[in-house]
Amino acid sequence: MGVIRKKTVNRGGEGGVKYVCDACSVDITSTVRIRCADPACTDFDLCVSCFAKGESRNAHDPATHSFRVIEQNSFPIFDEEWGADEELLLIEGAEIYGLGSWADISDHIGGFRQKDEVRDHYLKTFVDSPNFPLPKRCSPHDNELAKEIPREEFQARKKRRIEERREAAKNAPALQAKTKPTASVPSCHEIQGYMPGRLEFETEHANEAEEAVQLMQFDPGDGINPKTGELEPEMELKLTVMEIYNCRLTQRVDRKKVIFEHNLLDYRENTKLEKKRTKEEKDMVQKAKPFARMMNAKDFEDFCQGLLEDWRFAQRREIRERKGVQNTKGDSHGFHGSRATGIDTAK
Repeated sequence: MGVIRKKTVNRGGEGGVKYVCDACSVDITSTVRIRCADPACTDFDLCVSCFAKGESRNAHDPATHSFRVIEQNSFPIFDEEWGADEELLLIEGAEIYGLGSWADISDHIGGFRQKDEVRDHYLKTFVDSPNFPLPKRCSPHDNELAKEIPREEFQARKKRRIEERREAAKNAPALQAKTKPTASVPSCHEIQGYMPGRLEFETEHANEAEEAVQLMQFDPGDGINPKTGELEPEMELKLTVMEIYNCRLTQRVDRKKVIFEHNLLDYRENTKLEKKRTKEEKDMVQKAKPFARMMNAKDFEDFCQGLLEDWRFAQRREIRERKGVQNTKGDSHGFHGSRATGIDTAK
C-alpha cells in the first residue's frame, strides 16, 4: 500500500494535519474517513454519513469511482509511546521539510509533540536501530507491541498526554520577544543565505558539483570486462568524475571549517572590530587573511596583532627619524621583538 498524501489545511491548536469532509465540511481528523481512489479526484475525503448518502462534489462520481477506507492507526508498532499514525506523519514530515527541521516536523505530527522529543525518537528508532536504516521492528509480521498494549489503552494514554500538555501550555508563562529568528531560512538571519539549523548555506562552494553525478548509476558487476577482469573505460571515467566530486566536497568542508573556526558568521562583532582600525590596518589584516586557513582563531589573532604592532613600531620609528629624535634602545627592542613574535606565529 502506498503512502497517502495529506492535503494542506489549517492546523489546530495542538498542531498536526487536519481533515474535513469535502461534502459537509465536518472535521474527520480523528475518525474513519473515505477517500476517493480515482485519478480524477485529488485528495477527496468524505465522512461516513456523506459516503452512505452517495454525496458527490465536482468530478467525484460515487457510482463508478473506487475508494479507500482510512481509519486511525492509533496503536504502537515501533515504540510504546508512538502510534503508527504518528510514525507515518514523522516520515512524511521528514520528506516534506527535510531531516533537521524538527520544529516543522513536530508541528506536522501534532499532538503537542516537542521538536526535541521528535528528534530523539527518530534517532532512537531509525538511526540507532540494529537494522539501520529500518527500525528494529521492521518486519510486517512483528505485531507483539500492538498485542502487548491494547488499542483502547493506548488511545486513552494518548488522550491523557494531549490533555496534560494542553493544560501545561495554557498555564505556561508568556514567552518573551525573541531577538533571533526561530526559522532556519536564509532571509531570517544576519548572514543572508546561511541556515544555522542545518549549518549550510543557500549557495555552497562549488554549488553545481552535484550536477555531474546526479544521474550517474552503479550496478553490481557493471563496468568490469568479464574476459579480462579489468575496468572498462566508461567505468574509469565514472570513477574519475566521482573522485573530482569528492575533492569538491572536501574543499567545501574545509571552507566551512575556516568560517566556523574564525567566527566569520558573527557579523556584528567583526564589524565593530573593523571600525576601530585605521584604513592601513584594515588593508594589512585583509592581506593576512589567506594565512587563516593554516591557523586556528587564536593563532591568527596573535599573528595579526603582531603584524599590526610591527607596523605601528615602524611608523613610530619613521616619525622619530623625520623629527630628528634618536630612537632609544627600548624602541628598537620592541620593534624587533614584535617582528620576531609575528614570524614565530606565522611558522
